[in-house]
Amino acid sequence: INVWVYTKEFAERFGMPEKWVSGELEGAHGAAFRVETSSSRLMFSHKREGVSKPVRRCVLDLFLPTDADIPWANEKVADIWWYTPDAPTYLMPQREKDEQWQRRPVGLSGRALVRYEEAGFGGLIVRKFRKKLYPGVDYLSLSMTCTTPGDGVSNIEFRPEGTSRRNADAVIHKVRLPESFMQKLYAEWKAKSRNPSQGEYEEILGK
Repeated sequence: INVWVYTKEFAERFGMPEKWVSGELEGAHGAAFRVETSSSRLMFSHKREGVSKPVRRCVLDLFLPTDADIPWANEKVADIWWYTPDAPTYLMPQREKDEQWQRRPVGLSGRALVRYEEAGFGGLIVRKFRKKLYPGVDYLSLSMTCTTPGDGVSNIEFRPEGTSRRNADAVIHKVRLPESFMQKLYAEWKAKSRNPSQGEYEEILGK
């Protein structure tokens, strides 16, 4: 279900097909992208009762060197942010303590951004992580917004907390995703996210 890119060494170590090997990947052992369909649906009750469309998530998994300068929030080895798929997103905190808890660092104390050469920036949210998944390999799963991704060379930038996304000097680690991978990523997004959901959305709005 994934679109992959990884180094030759990663492929040899884990028995992965050679077709996804790239010498242009930098800052990571490997990366995988997929579009997940949630069990929930986005409701359009203002149109009429029962009108909805599928909710999809775009997921980017990174396999990082354990010595990469990643702004981890703490020494926690592993965590899952979404313990259940959808219910917590509808709970709006009514107390200051709950608001502070909701904004606590999970996985990263800093920021992770994807910088597209043509399409600007995109936000990334930690889904789950596991440090030292294997010797020398950290695993970090990020949720991307399923809006239009770039299809050229893109960078995943890790920054300390409180730094501007426009400040290039604030980047402490960067993963360079090659154009070949981003083109496959875009094609996967278009096939599984954009076309079906957008067509359904436009149909709903037209009624």
